[in-house]
Amino acid sequence: MLHLRDYIYPTDGNEHVINNKLYEHPILVAILRDELISGPSNFHGNLYTYDGTIMFPRIPVPALALASATVYTPLAEYSTGARVNAEFSQATCGDIYKKHTLTLDLIHKNTVVPMAGSKLTRKLYDAAL
Repeated sequence: MLHLRDYIYPTDGNEHVINNKLYEHPILVAILRDELISGPSNFHGNLYTYDGTIMFPRIPVPALALASATVYTPLAEYSTGARVNAEFSQATCGDIYKKHTLTLDLIHKNTVVPMAGSKLTRKLYDAAL
């Protein structure tokens, strides 16, 4: 149940995974919106330059990896069918965070689809607005 595709891909109306939309699950967009764009960190407000134009309007890879690891934690708590407390910490979620950063790094280094990583992080930024 806790494979990467199970919680970072969106599903269609029939609960089938949409395989070509990696990291576009609505829960990730909601977390990024709530915690990064409109949250107290005011990340969105820090994107503007002195002349009012937006600079690099993309979701940072570490933020996306952290949001993905955050979603993993409650899924891990119930992965056996009974709740087992899984604390969200570096000790318990560090490996899954690293897996997401490595996956995102591979997307950014993709030579088959030019700019795949930048397109993804821009698309997520726009969706989170």
